[in-house]
Amino acid sequence: GLSERTIKERVRYVMDLLDILHLRDRYPLTLSGGERQRAAIARALVIDPKLLLLDEPLSNLNVGLRLQISAELKKIRRELGVTMIYVTHNVDEARELGDRIAVMDDGKIITVGSYEELLAKKMNILSDILYPHNVLKCSLIEKIPEGLVKVRCRDLTLIATFEDRSRFSKVVIPSNRVYLSFEKPRIRVNVFRAKIIDVKLNRNIYEVTLSVNETLLKSTASIERFNPSELKIGKSVYIQIPIRYITVL
Repeated sequence: GLSERTIKERVRYVMDLLDILHLRDRYPLTLSGGERQRAAIARALVIDPKLLLLDEPLSNLNVGLRLQISAELKKIRRELGVTMIYVTHNVDEARELGDRIAVMDDGKIITVGSYEELLAKKMNILSDILYPHNVLKCSLIEKIPEGLVKVRCRDLTLIATFEDRSRFSKVVIPSNRVYLSFEKPRIRVNVFRAKIIDVKLNRNIYEVTLSVNETLLKSTASIERFNPSELKIGKSVYIQIPIRYITVL
């Protein structure tokens, strides 16, 4: 086995790597959520594993702590070279941390590849998984014929399909289904005037933040669709959200 000195050096190195040396004399019950998560990761790393399994390690943390732990996981991978299997329902985490992403559906792996490779695949199930989602609180206005419902989401009045349920609390819209255009669409349903608030180029995808009055929406599109000079902050555009891509929960 390892000598006591080697063990102490290893423990100190891992704690320093995760910036928790100052916690070494604390009891677990006195640690915050983020501190406990760091301690759990350190406990796994101290034995110098060849493979690290992380099952939704950021799921119960606030946004600030998620960013911190995510940065530390990148640091671990860079400095220790340990292989990680990272389980998550969060697309942004998978994109940010994964070299290769395995997509599962109904308990089975349906495809594997880098984020760019997955985007290039023409699979309907992938298009709505791989892009960020807009989640908006809403309230029911009325049920209308043909299995549709009208809901109010702050500054948006949306028409969507629905299942027969007594309560509505939110709608979910994939950002790649918020279609942006500079000319008014011919279709009149779920069409809104919006203003560009922010534009980011993430690999080969534009991520556009839009405001409809006080309501913020994300829209994503490939770089082939728009010229960079067209997507200027403050510019007015039209957005259209097809009924079939709005999920009422």
